[in-house]
This record gives sequence, C-alpha cells and structure tokens, in this order.
Amino acid sequence: LRCCRYAVLYFFERCYESGGRLFERVFSQLVFSLFIFEAFTAATFFANSAWTQGTIMLVTLTIYLYEFHKHTVARFVDTIHVDLFSAVDMPPATVDPMMYIPPALRHGCAGWYPEVGKAWEAWNANVYTI
Repeated sequence: LRCCRYAVLYFFERCYESGGRLFERVFSQLVFSLFIFEAFTAATFFANSAWTQGTIMLVTLTIYLYEFHKHTVARFVDTIHVDLFSAVDMPPATVDPMMYIPPALRHGCAGWYPEVGKAWEAWNANVYTI
C-alpha cells in the first residue's frame, strides 16, 4: 500500500497538470495543421493545373510557417518553467486593488476626456460595465 501511494504521488502524471507545456503542444499542433492545410491547398492548385500558384505557395508559405514556429518557440516556449512544487514555496503575489478601477474613475485622475471610449465606439458596447 505504501509503494502504491508513492507511485501515485511522485511517479504518475496527473491529468490536470501539464507542467506548463499546454501552449507548446497546442501551438505545435496548430502549426502542423496549417502545414497540412497548405499541402492540400497546393494539391488542389496542382490538380487544377495552377502550377505557378501552387509552387509559389509551397515555397513561400512553408518557409514563413517554419520561421514563425521557430520564432514563437524561441520566444515563448524555450523559457524557464517552474513546476508546481517550486511555485508553492514562492511568496504570494499581491495586486493593488486600484488596478481594477478604470483610469478615469481613480482618485487624483485628471478626469474624463472625450476620447475615453474610442476603442468601443463602433461596437455599441458600454465603456464601464458592472
């Protein structure tokens, strides 16, 4: 019984814990599906005797997709990952409650200005909602 408990706690992987690798897996699968989409689109071009379009698409898009994947992996995936056991020992994060108040409503603010809701103007959305 003791060895089973040890195996459950320290050997088996929990289904809810990805170890910080969820983005890497989803992103790689998404880029792979884009490669498949590119191949099938090129095959459609070639089947319709559009040799120039298919060749240009295969040459340029494959290079851009590969470079995009390489850049994103280097920027976001190849970083330091902290496991949950180390995260438990870290001090708790504190966020100033004033960060949740809109800038125009904060104490000491210069006040309302005419361009305050410019980003939401065309969407018929309220600037501040409860």
